[in-house]
Amino acid sequence: MSKGTGETEPLSAPDLSFLSYRSHPLIRTFLHTYPKLKGCVTNRLSVVLAVGLKSSGLRRDSPATVRLSNKREIRAADWRELDYILKSVGAISTLFGNGDQETLDALLNERAQITKVSALRAQDLKATREGEAFSCAPNASIKDMLLYLLILKYRPKRVIETGVSHGASTRFILSAMNRICEGNLISIDLPAYNPNGRKYADGTLDLEHVPEKLGVGWLVPPEYRSRWDLRLGMSSEILPTLTGTVDLFMHDSEHSYDNMTYEYNWAHNHLTPGGFLVSDDVGKAFDDFLGAHKGQYEVIVNGLIGAARRVS
Repeated sequence: MSKGTGETEPLSAPDLSFLSYRSHPLIRTFLHTYPKLKGCVTNRLSVVLAVGLKSSGLRRDSPATVRLSNKREIRAADWRELDYILKSVGAISTLFGNGDQETLDALLNERAQITKVSALRAQDLKATREGEAFSCAPNASIKDMLLYLLILKYRPKRVIETGVSHGASTRFILSAMNRICEGNLISIDLPAYNPNGRKYADGTLDLEHVPEKLGVGWLVPPEYRSRWDLRLGMSSEILPTLTGTVDLFMHDSEHSYDNMTYEYNWAHNHLTPGGFLVSDDVGKAFDDFLGAHKGQYEVIVNGLIGAARRVS
């Protein structure tokens, strides 16, 4: 991976620990996000408290306005969008400096498009059984923003993700690749079309599913698909068929301990020095993996989202 100028990116991980979701939301937002926004957001105290109050279960449903240091104002429709904006501003500042308005606009645009398209598809399916279960319709998350920024910053040539579903993360990955005109993505997904969800071998019930009428990765627009290789099946069957190195690996398939451990270990055996291992819904499997490879990874996020950079 390089900066695009032939210069190798130093093997040091950015401090993105403020994206962690492991601590209490109010404490997390105030103590972790707030310092990273210093110099970026002028009324940072009020917007952070708005997120904190709602995240803590107290009522704060009204939209809030984020006023950037350049006097630009961005209005959030709800506290989740406000949280997304604040985390985006903080992460962009960490990775690129305070003035990258183009990247912020790109993140906000992708999120807005996902929200718009999801609403349209929900309307299309309204009278169907699939529509009744479309309450889990996708929305851009902090994980998607993180993937976009890591690709923009470190320009990975080859990215592999397991778990696609609607394709929100896939869309962000491909959007970033499209912007830098570089990289390719292999996605692995075992489609789940049953609105009642899927039960894993360990008894865990996963309610994530895709309306069959829409298909896997339906959020990915045609203009992003030239860099995309979608393979349907179990990761344990498809990953062994892949050869070569990987610059960024994203786990978001079956969240059982055994499957997560298997995918992390496969990624470890293929990751390039400086490559990233990113995972959704981390827990004991992620912590155990890092413990087994102590000193080989530098953790940048470890909450509900996990991300670590390989240093040796």
